[in-house]
Amino acid sequence: MKPIATALSCVAILALTAPAPRAADDDPGNRVVSVEHWLKAVVAHTPGEPDASVIDVANWSDTTLDLFRVDMYVLTRLMRDPRVTSFQLPNKELDCSDCFAARRDVTQARLLVQGRTIRYTDWQLHRLKVLACAAAGMLDDLECRKANAWREIDKALETLAAKASTARRGGDGNFLLRRAALLHTDVAMVTAGTLRPVNTGFVGEGRPIRLQMVDGQPTNVGLGEVHWAVGRDLLDNVRPEGDPMVRLWYRATSTWMQRDQQYNPSHTEHGRAMFPDDAVLWFLSGTQAETYASPAIQAVVKTAVLPTGTVLQIGSEGSELKSAESQLQRAVKLDPRFVEAHLHLGHVLLLRGNAQGAVTELDAIATTPDPLLQYFRLMFLGAAQEALARVDDARAAYEKAAAIFPRAQSPSLALSALDARRGDRAGSTKAIDRVFALPADLERRDDPLWRYRVVQGRNADDLLEELRRPFREGRQ
Repeated sequence: MKPIATALSCVAILALTAPAPRAADDDPGNRVVSVEHWLKAVVAHTPGEPDASVIDVANWSDTTLDLFRVDMYVLTRLMRDPRVTSFQLPNKELDCSDCFAARRDVTQARLLVQGRTIRYTDWQLHRLKVLACAAAGMLDDLECRKANAWREIDKALETLAAKASTARRGGDGNFLLRRAALLHTDVAMVTAGTLRPVNTGFVGEGRPIRLQMVDGQPTNVGLGEVHWAVGRDLLDNVRPEGDPMVRLWYRATSTWMQRDQQYNPSHTEHGRAMFPDDAVLWFLSGTQAETYASPAIQAVVKTAVLPTGTVLQIGSEGSELKSAESQLQRAVKLDPRFVEAHLHLGHVLLLRGNAQGAVTELDAIATTPDPLLQYFRLMFLGAAQEALARVDDARAAYEKAAAIFPRAQSPSLALSALDARRGDRAGSTKAIDRVFALPADLERRDDPLWRYRVVQGRNADDLLEELRRPFREGRQ
């Protein structure tokens, strides 16, 4: 027992001699002040609510965000080991795979020179250690007691420390990382449609140049939000790896992106790297490539006028369809009962000219009870059978689709075109007359094919609610 008592006495002496907080003059650029402000915003935020924390962080400048990402990296290192005193940025290439348009000369777009030591004043490093001790719920840790951390935090940080400590005692040392990722998720969603001029700052790691479009026409180009990258950075540090909440985060956010047409290929790519056995993430990667192959997106590839030194990171129709086929096949292999993956794979095979392969995939889900998926299946099956010169089978498929959604115009148009190609003028006219007889009000002409590109995101709200609920209820 004596050595323990001696050690505790040493801690008490060191605590008395630890440096006290200093004025912001010792914090050039207010970097550590920003980290402290951020920690308080994280603990005050209610996931899913556009509250003051979201508004505050959403208004951060590019410079603040660039420096914050460096300091956040250091903070997470200190949360794992508060004894660390030297830091270098990871020696990794610029991650611009999520850029809709990426700089050709990526060496000019690095956040900082690779391998550069991150330098702090003595006060900054001390204060970051104090903040890390609170954020990790480790105020009783020996190194944190040496830093006098428990005496140098206010009520808000005490609240954060207490909640993080409770989670740690329950076996989860990731309280701050999880909640912070949800804050940046909400910021990313709120700011998704906001672009800043490309000439503000520079394109740093994870700072995508975004291209907006409407009906196949480019409408705006600018710097997009960096908060998705911040969320990924945070969740990369969750331990142990393979965490269910992190998996759900990638599923929910990737689904939301496709529903709201905020395409970000590296998001699902990063998720797949973390969860290579996840059929849903492979499926969403496939449907995104399928969308990139669509006429609307390909039209933008041909007509977009981009800033000097940028190129679109979208392949040709053929290359995107090839990627979609490969990724959807992976999803089906991981989960053979994944009905929607079979559906989209059938559609992609049809577009690639493999009509028989499409029929095989679509027949595999013939008994699906979902009327929406059954409608899509029958429309694609009709087109595949038509390509195989099986006219009667094609007609039967289109007619069944029409019976599911009587106010949809696509089945009647398909039947009219089928009869026209056969030389049946009367049949073609009769089918097209059904289209003209539909209600003039577009809201009453329910044709699911109009929303096929986003229908895989229809459960985004349910997934986001599943993700956020445990945090709102205090279970995480």
